[in-house]
Formats: sequence, structure tokens, C-alpha cells
Amino acid sequence: MSLALVDRALFSGLEATDVEAYLRATGWNPTRENEHVSYWEFGQGRARVLVPRAPRLVDYYDVLSDSLAQIARLEDRDLNQVIFDINITWADIIRIHVDPTLERSGTIALRRGVALYDGTLGVASSCARSTHHPQNVYSARPPGVVSDYLDALSLGHTEGGSYVITVLAPIAPNRARGERIGTSVFSRQVTQTLVESLSFLRQTSEAQDFLSAPDVGELIGRGISANLCDSLAMIADASNDLAVQFEISWGPEMDRRSETRNVVLSPEVTTRLPVLSEILRVAQPEPGVELTGSIVRLENYPGASADDFALAMRATIDGRLRTITFDMGGEARDIAAAAWQTGGAVHCRGTLDRTRRPYRLSDIDIFESIEGDATTPQLFD
Repeated sequence: MSLALVDRALFSGLEATDVEAYLRATGWNPTRENEHVSYWEFGQGRARVLVPRAPRLVDYYDVLSDSLAQIARLEDRDLNQVIFDINITWADIIRIHVDPTLERSGTIALRRGVALYDGTLGVASSCARSTHHPQNVYSARPPGVVSDYLDALSLGHTEGGSYVITVLAPIAPNRARGERIGTSVFSRQVTQTLVESLSFLRQTSEAQDFLSAPDVGELIGRGISANLCDSLAMIADASNDLAVQFEISWGPEMDRRSETRNVVLSPEVTTRLPVLSEILRVAQPEPGVELTGSIVRLENYPGASADDFALAMRATIDGRLRTITFDMGGEARDIAAAAWQTGGAVHCRGTLDRTRRPYRLSDIDIFESIEGDATTPQLFD
């Protein structure tokens, strides 16, 4: 595809370093280079491109045009879209595709469009809140870090094909070109939460018994809240086939832990979201849960008396090793301290709240050491 067919406004600010950063971030590997050109390959030589580095050369734009077109063909994407992503090195780009079965090319019913944008904002908000503090449902005003994240988001230009919303999540808007940073920026953490939650929903929703006995704690730990389910369902309702595709272009100025670029939620997933939302909303702490495990943390907590301690134990719940926190004092403190020092096991019974991360045990009425011979259960009023 010739550059005459693409938006030259996007191409005008393109630099070789941006193209090379994009290639590196999308799985290409450099093979050799000099001051005029760098050579790259993908998939053990399955594809090769070169990136010109000297705009003063007479064929610079022709060579760059051919290379970009080859990249676009390999990724099965529009060339304008690829150039846009290369230009936006300072942000993660999140595209949400829906199929509204357009009656007229490039249009969508106004009510559906409004719901689509409201759902997109809801997805961003719920993922940011889960990144900050995972829980089953959110109702209060968002904390400052979440509000700041939402204020920093922006919309990209419209694109052809299915109806697409393009969201730019800045990761390094003020960084110098080519300077890479770590993965601690909150915005990148939110994008990773989004990918993890969508991938988990897609995988687990395929199980026949998923809705009959969902692991609420696991869902929350993966960044899935009732708010997220409601927002995804809103987006799906705007799609004629009820399917939703999320496409992620990771900003190359920052390292990432995920290689995922596309997650498709099928109608089998999206039609279950309202039920899953209700399950998360009504999730309640479970009384009378008995746990056996080891103490992994024992410390005074802020504002507590010298006799009160915050404890954490590791125990198996529903076949998975979990961390459970609780507060204890008095005799229980002495038992926990001894188990902490010796590495012995403890057994306890109380009300388990799986909606907290980590899990939380309260109203404890049994707490005993079971190192060696089991002792008589210690009862607490």
C-alpha cells in the first residue's frame, strides 16, 4: 500500500526510532544495522523488513512505505492503524470492536453509541479500582489515583471496519523518545488488570458449572467486579452479535509482563455477565469456616495496643493455597507467636470474607496450635 493512501498527518512526525521501538515491542528482532538502516526479522525469519534511518536519502519514504505496508499485512491490520500506533509510543492503546451490523457504513444507532461509550468508561473505571483495591463491587466515589487515571485517558480517531472505540492510556507522556521505564506506572497496571480479567472471563466461562459454583475470591483477585461485568454487558448490548473484541497495543516506551494483544468475549461469555454481576453483588462472608495452616506474618498494626496483633496465615481453600488475614490478641496472640517462631501449624474457625484481598477471617471462636499432639481447642467469646 502506498503512503499516498494513508493519512499523511500521522506519517509526518514518524521517526526511525519510533518504528524500531514498535517492532521490538511486537516481537520483531533486530539482525543487523548501520547508520543508514536497520534490519529486522519476525518468527525465525518468516518475515523480514528494513527500517531506513536517513531521511535525507532520496528513496527514504519509498522504503519506509514498503516496510510499513509489510508490517500491516503481517498483522492483518489497516496501515493507518499501524502508523497511528507507531506514533503513540507514550500510551497503551485499547481498541474495543463491536459489530452493530451497520445499516449505513460507519454509523451506529445513537442510543447504542452512548451505551458503548458509557460502558467503555465503566470498564476503565472498574479496572482502575480493582488495580487500586480489589473487591466485589464498588459504590463509593473513586479514590484520587483512579480519578487521575480516568482524567488522563483520551479518545483516538475513528477507524473503519467494525465500530471501534480507541482509548489512549498514557504511560509516559513526558518521557524523551526511546527512554524505556519499568512496569510500576499505575496506568500500565490498569491495562494489565484489564487483559488479565478479560482473559480469565473468556477461559473460565467455557466451563459448564462456572455460574453454579464460581470462586468469588478468584474472580476478585483477577480484577473482576460486578461493576466490570455490568460495563462489559453494556458494551456487548451495543453489538449485534453480542461479541466484543479488545485489542491492546502496548506502548513500547515501557516494559510489560503480558504478550496478549487480542481478547474476544463471545456471546457465550457476554450473556453470562449479568448473572455473574449479581453473584458478585450478593457475595457475603461465610460463617463457621475452619482453616488449618501456618502463620506467615505477625505484627502490631497501626493504632493497636501492645497486645493486639495483625496476623496472616497460609491455608488451602477449595484446593488453592490462600493468604488469610485476621487480628488477634490475648491467648491467641501467644499461640500465634509460638507457631510463628516454630513453624508449627494452627487451626482456627471464624467467618471468612472472600470479597477481601487477601481473604479476611473475623468472629474467630476457635484458635489452636496443632504442632505435635493436637491441643484442646481454645474458645474465645
